[in-house]
Amino acid sequence: MRLVTYNIHYGVGLDGRYDVGRIADAVRGADVIALQEVSRNNPDNGGRDMVAELGEALPEYFAVYGSNFEANVGSRLENGRAITTTFQLGNMVLSKTP
Repeated sequence: MRLVTYNIHYGVGLDGRYDVGRIADAVRGADVIALQEVSRNNPDNGGRDMVAELGEALPEYFAVYGSNFEANVGSRLENGRAITTTFQLGNMVLSKTP
């Protein structure tokens, strides 16, 4: 069994670029993947939903996400309704078997 653990730093590499595809390529092939610093609505990476993006990039895996931290990062009006945006930071585990 091949297990990979990787702190993905909100999807931003050492070159300063956000690239979920590069992360997926680095871990693809492992039986179990444990990712740290997976975020949703993080202002540092443009508010991306990394959970959805990683799920799309690695469709052959079953995935579960657990948020360890949540913070309100602001509100906006959308179609006359107030929408609150919550930043989430957590861990994600992907596995070839459920």
